[in-house]
Amino acid sequence: MIKEVASTLPVLIILIVCNIGAGLVNSIAVEKFDFDKQRFISGIVKALVAVGSTFALAYAFEVVDLSGLGFTPATIVSTGIIVYTGKLGTNLIKILGLEKVISVGQKDDDETPLG
Repeated sequence: MIKEVASTLPVLIILIVCNIGAGLVNSIAVEKFDFDKQRFISGIVKALVAVGSTFALAYAFEVVDLSGLGFTPATIVSTGIIVYTGKLGTNLIKILGLEKVISVGQKDDDETPLG
């Protein structure tokens, strides 16, 4: 279990780091906010806790049979990869200025319903 998590965890770590960077660029360059050191440190701490917790779960699954819970550390890593891929995609859309072009599920005020 630990080897499986260790092989997929780098993908999650890369996505987390890229998401923090994209969020930073989005906040400063696109939304014209000042750099928020507290929020930046909070993001890094969350990432470290997530990585450490995933390894702790993998170790717990190696030592104790927890398969009855219905999830594994690999499932958690896969879920994290999916979540951070979505977050990074959202930040990239904002950075590239495509939120007006890509409006999923939102209706503009000037749109008229098709009859």
